[in-house]
Amino acid sequence: MELKVIIPYVPALSKNRRYLSKYAKFKNPEHTAIQNIISYKFGQLLHSNKMPEKQKVIVNIVWYRSNMRGDCSNFINPICDAIKRVLEFDDNWFAGSWNWFIDTENPRIEISINYI
Repeated sequence: MELKVIIPYVPALSKNRRYLSKYAKFKNPEHTAIQNIISYKFGQLLHSNKMPEKQKVIVNIVWYRSNMRGDCSNFINPICDAIKRVLEFDDNWFAGSWNWFIDTENPRIEISINYI
C-alpha cells in the first residue's frame, strides 16, 4: 500500500529555517505549520488505511525545485518527523530515498510512504 502526499515547495520546511534566529531558540511558526500540514494529510490517508505496527517504512521524497539553490537533505528530517507523529513510532524504522528535479512552473515536494 503506497500513500502519497504532494505539498507546495516552501523554503520554511528546511531544517535550517526551524528557528527564527540562529541565536534565539524561537521556533519559526511557518516551519511548524508545514509539518502539521504533512502530518494532517498523511493522517487523513491513514484513517482508512492503517499501517501495521513496527514494520519498516519506505519514505520516498521527490523535490521539484525552481532553481539550483538549496540543499535537498535539509528537508528530509523535518518531513520524517512529521510522518513519525502520524505513524506513532520512531523514525529509526524508516528507509527510503530522495531525488530532485528542476520544475520552474510548479515547485513542489512529493512524499510517498510504503511499508514492507
